[in-house]
Amino acid sequence: MELVLTAGILFAIVGLIVWAMIKHGENRKERIRFLTNAGFVACEKEKESLAEKVRLLENNQEYSYSIRAPMKCRHDDAEVYYYSKSRRRGGDVHAAQEFLLTVKRTSTLPFQVYLKPSSIKEGMATKLLRSTATTGWDTQADDFVPLELPRELRESNILGLMGLSNCRVYDMFDSAAISLLGQAGNHDIFTIRCRGDLCSIENPLVTHKWNYEKVWAFIRQLARQGF
Repeated sequence: MELVLTAGILFAIVGLIVWAMIKHGENRKERIRFLTNAGFVACEKEKESLAEKVRLLENNQEYSYSIRAPMKCRHDDAEVYYYSKSRRRGGDVHAAQEFLLTVKRTSTLPFQVYLKPSSIKEGMATKLLRSTATTGWDTQADDFVPLELPRELRESNILGLMGLSNCRVYDMFDSAAISLLGQAGNHDIFTIRCRGDLCSIENPLVTHKWNYEKVWAFIRQLARQGF
């Protein structure tokens, strides 16, 4: 009986692993198909230069960065990159998907913003998200601290904001940029970081399947409008 039970558990575990591998492969094919249809092409030779841009953008001396499967396309006058990113510190590895592009900005002050969709209403869960969004300072940029949101934005799609200690929200964003950030949360975007005119859009949730059509629609708007 014990052997039968053990065999059943092992069979279930193997089944889950096989299912996860098949699902991962399907998601990868879907992603590549979407990116290819959007005009992206592989750019393997730019791995090192992209890793350096990511290192400068994130500005965290404790981590090293590597890029996998980079692709790029030209949208209007901007080059947009997509890649998988690994951030390493010792045995700690953080994997993410990311888009990278240069953006017209009214301010060059660096920031990192955390977002939610409007479908997540205010409540205990949202309060928890707001209280934890800007924690984990060791993974943040070396020069960033949490910034206080103005009263009118404390129940907006902006969950939290990181930036330089002497900055305020309206030092970095005008009303049009604030509005655009609110839209980002409704386009399946959780994290945006900018330094100078270089901006990245990250999906850090390895279990979350990005809606590429929504994300790409926002990126095109961002490339046209800027922050």
